[in-house]
Amino acid sequence: MRQRLVVLSVLAVCVVSVALFGSDQAEPPGGSLGLLNASDGRTLGVGVESLVGAYFPVGVTARYWFSPEWGAEGVLCFEHWENGCGTWSASQFSLRNLFRVVDHALADFYIAAGVHLYGNSDGLRDTEVSLWGGMEWSSLYTPEIAWSIDFGVYRSLRGSMTVGLTTAIHYYALWSQPDQAGVDGGSDSDQRALDAGEEGQ
Repeated sequence: MRQRLVVLSVLAVCVVSVALFGSDQAEPPGGSLGLLNASDGRTLGVGVESLVGAYFPVGVTARYWFSPEWGAEGVLCFEHWENGCGTWSASQFSLRNLFRVVDHALADFYIAAGVHLYGNSDGLRDTEVSLWGGMEWSSLYTPEIAWSIDFGVYRSLRGSMTVGLTTAIHYYALWSQPDQAGVDGGSDSDQRALDAGEEGQ
């Protein structure tokens, strides 16, 4: 019963996100508000990620978008603490494949599938696979910085299932930028053509 509720919750997040941000009508180059698409030109992004309620609260993360639709992400977490029983340390490495479903000017929706490896000084302790749905937001004034929230389901190879909620901030290296002129009103040649047409009338 619990597993069924988890799966239904994930599907509900996906459906609501697509309903809110999906549209059958094509948007202008600058989005519905006439703005630049903040995710245009993004390739490598590095940052920090927090897995809410987990043993590994904070980790370093890197995302790379190979195309406007497809990307990959790696996350590495390490934790060490001491108590009356001694010391304990553990690490987690996650690798996810991302697919951007909806791409809007300042907000994107994507789905992801991943594998997670857990280990300590004794070696590999557990392996999990996961499915995710996530949203990534950007600011008009700082498009190179993006904040994301992901909700997903983990399935351990041992048979157990858990849910996860993560939040992350990435800084993207913008190797290429969209054409500003296309948003500001067209290229110079287009403007000259418009002026010539007005003079001929």
